[in-house]
Amino acid sequence: MIRRLGLLALILICGLSSVSHSQPPSEPLKAQLVLAEPGDLIYSRFGHVALRILGPGGYDQVFNFGVTNFKRAGYIQDFLEGRVIFWGKARGWKATADRTLREDRTLKVFPLNLTQAQIRALHQRLQRAMTPEHREYYYDTFRKNCSTILRDELDVSTEGAVAAQLKAMDSGLSFRDDVRVAFAELPGLLALCEIVPGPELDAPRSAWEMTYRPAYLTDVLQKVMIERDGAQVPLLGPAETLYTREGDDPLPGWPQIGQAWIFGVAAFFGLLAIIAWRKGPRARGAALLVWLPVATLLGLLLEIVAVGTSWPDMQNNALIAVFVSLDLWLIWPAISLLRGRQRRILRWAWRYSQIRLGLSAAIILIGLFWPALGGPLAARALALAGLTLALGACRPPRDARAPA
Repeated sequence: MIRRLGLLALILICGLSSVSHSQPPSEPLKAQLVLAEPGDLIYSRFGHVALRILGPGGYDQVFNFGVTNFKRAGYIQDFLEGRVIFWGKARGWKATADRTLREDRTLKVFPLNLTQAQIRALHQRLQRAMTPEHREYYYDTFRKNCSTILRDELDVSTEGAVAAQLKAMDSGLSFRDDVRVAFAELPGLLALCEIVPGPELDAPRSAWEMTYRPAYLTDVLQKVMIERDGAQVPLLGPAETLYTREGDDPLPGWPQIGQAWIFGVAAFFGLLAIIAWRKGPRARGAALLVWLPVATLLGLLLEIVAVGTSWPDMQNNALIAVFVSLDLWLIWPAISLLRGRQRRILRWAWRYSQIRLGLSAAIILIGLFWPALGGPLAARALALAGLTLALGACRPPRDARAPA
């Protein structure tokens, strides 16, 4: 009996010994935020951020939530409508770093001052987020992107410390401020960004909201304090620069160029308005035909976007009542003027233009005091100049305006 008990004890000891060797104690993990600063490609204008986990045995994975197919059919339409799908992907560090260097983008890493338990829990959540059933999401430049997803994960890791501190911090910026910087050398695109998005793009933003931009995220996370080992430490440690861009500034240009372009076009139509008030019917008809394509195309664009988009920044734009595609009907009196025939249609066009200019001026004036109807002044100046031109061009002869 004693021998049997001894043999059983020996088997148990050997078994426990084999278990301990097959499952060695966990080795420490390290976590870093990886920042790729802006590059030359248009999709890289806001930069990129990912999270790197380093572990034993050469484990070195980068968890990236900025993957999509930019070349697929209908991408631009889906983007404007807020239906672009992005997804998460884990890649090795070398592949990630090599691509960043090929694109000549400054590459930095920031250590995360989390405990081992926090890093392991974060790692597990990231691995789950990479599975096919969880990795896809609808992209929103300002509210859900590669940066905000990692911000939210770090907020979970710190039990809400990130949100509590950053939501109370004023950034002094708006989303439109960043758009102007990112596309400063593309005045045509920037001009559209002054007109199509509504006043939501100009709302003051907290530091929490501005963390959609990767470089801003890494800056403010160094100000977020967490408790570790009984002391207050910054969540993010100082940066280590692994590569510095060799090319010129990837964000050149003047951020106000879009506004300047629109003010220039507004001045041009203002000059045509002065001419329209002083010249004969043919000159007025020609001036009106110059304005109508601008007015109707902008009106049509605003109407299509308002109906089709789910982006808050593209909705509730008061300019939809200022640029109106129905103004296209004024082509009829414009052609009549070109033929030198000042028919009764001018009286209808004159009254219509009076109403349009009056209502638009009222909307713009109210917008100066009520943010819901606000927005960039350049677009409003363009509308007022064009509507003044339309009013002057449709001016009927004096005898036609005289009371019966």
